[in-house]
Amino acid sequence: MTRHAAGPLLAAALWISGCGPQPITLRDAGSAAPTADPLSLAPASIGRDSLRFAGERHLRNIRQLTTTSVFGRATFSPDDRQIVFERTDGGCVHLYRMPLDGSAPPISFADGSGSVFLDSLTVVHGAGACLDATRDSSAVRRVPTAFDLVATKLDQPTEPKRLTQAVGFDGDPALDRRGKRLVFTSARDGDLDLYAITTDGGELRRLTTTVGPDQNPTVSPDGTVIVYRADHPTDSATVARDRALLRGDLARRGP
Repeated sequence: MTRHAAGPLLAAALWISGCGPQPITLRDAGSAAPTADPLSLAPASIGRDSLRFAGERHLRNIRQLTTTSVFGRATFSPDDRQIVFERTDGGCVHLYRMPLDGSAPPISFADGSGSVFLDSLTVVHGAGACLDATRDSSAVRRVPTAFDLVATKLDQPTEPKRLTQAVGFDGDPALDRRGKRLVFTSARDGDLDLYAITTDGGELRRLTTTVGPDQNPTVSPDGTVIVYRADHPTDSATVARDRALLRGDLARRGP
C-alpha cells in the first residue's frame, strides 16, 4: 500500500487496518505567567453548522473558536470545559487556554508545545528552548535538545514541575489514564523513540528501538494500544540524514 504524507490521521488509519508498524501494547504497565491575549473570537453570527461542508456525514455542530494568528494542536480538559492549544508568536510556539464554548478569549500560560491534561487544572507539556516555528515545514519539525516535559498547574503557571531531564528532546506527551502513565517522544538515545513514565516522572521505560523517527503518540481510551507516526528507513543514506537532522535539532515528520 502506498503511503502519502497526509499526517497522523492517515498514519493511524493505516496501522489500525494492519499496514505499517504494529501498535504497541501496554499491558505493563520554563513557563510564562498567564497573560490575557487580544485574539479575536469567532463572531456569534457563525452558526454551529455553518462551517460543515455539503455531504459531510461524520461531523456536526462545527464552530470556529478563533479567527486570528497561527494555531497548532489542541487538547481537551477531562471535563470538556476548556482546551489548551498551540499558537505561534514571534517565531516561537506558546500554549494558550480558553473555554471550549468560546465564552472568553484565550490566555497564554506557558512557552512550549505538545500538551495533555492530567486533570482539569494540570497540563503536561514540552518546555525549554524556543520552538522556532519558522524552521518547521511539511517535511521537518523542530526537536530542540534543551526541551523537557513539565507539569503546569493552570492556577499556578509560574511554578511548573519538571518531569524529565535528559540531553535530547522530550515532547509529544500522551496520557494512559488507566495506568497513570505518560507516553512521549524522546531523542535522548540518539534517535526519536517512544518512552513511558509515570505521571510523577518515575519508572522510565523505552518502548521503541527501531531506527527511524517514532513520534506523536496517542493512547487508546482503554490504555492498551498506542498509535503513533513512524518511518523506519532501511537505506543507510536516509539513516545518516536522520542523524544529521537530529544534530541540528530537526527531525523528519514521518508519513
